[in-house]
Amino acid sequence: MPKVKDDYYDAKKKSIIKAAIEVYSRSPIYQVTMKDIITEAKLSKGGIYLYYSNVDEILIDVINNCNPESDYRKHIGSIISGKTSPDEALLNLFQFIGEYMQRAPILIGKMQFELTILLTIDSERANKILSGTAQQQSGQYFNQQVISIINQGISSGIFHPVLPIPDIFTFVSVSIDGIVQNQVLSKCYKISPVMGKNYDPVCLMKILAESLLELLRRDLSKKELKING
Repeated sequence: MPKVKDDYYDAKKKSIIKAAIEVYSRSPIYQVTMKDIITEAKLSKGGIYLYYSNVDEILIDVINNCNPESDYRKHIGSIISGKTSPDEALLNLFQFIGEYMQRAPILIGKMQFELTILLTIDSERANKILSGTAQQQSGQYFNQQVISIINQGISSGIFHPVLPIPDIFTFVSVSIDGIVQNQVLSKCYKISPVMGKNYDPVCLMKILAESLLELLRRDLSKKELKING
């Protein structure tokens, strides 16, 4: 009997998620209400609260269910655990992120973009939603691994940063945000990105990785001596 109850419960939650996906595909996430999802799912008000206590719980499940890479960390782990140099590890990581952007469903991009808007409207609510998503946790994991690889490269004498590491990482983070934003605007809102039809997140992430490596290993002192000489 418990098995039947579990199957019924899971099936009901899936039907609610399916209805919610339809609602979120039509409306901005910050405008969707429980009533909208109840109407779409054809459930009673009391019925839906047996499964979710509020609309944000549903949104978190929608984002996690739409995530194309449930084994995101496994992919990153396989990259950093391989016998590669810090240079190669960074290049491979950024290539993976570029390819991940290309594969991500349109709805995920739409919701990510709208969450950034929600951050300006209600930062507490947005951060609470983000903290429950695998997407946010995966992004934090990616950042941690990039910093770890950079520190390993510095410790082993491979990297010689020309700027403070926090400044370099801020540049990288802002650049990634820009690439993601343009990808979302292009895929979800049909707004032409800055680069027009040639916009390619994989290519841009490769350029960003190469730029990062230049900031980490360029020896400015030799250039300065050459110029002064």
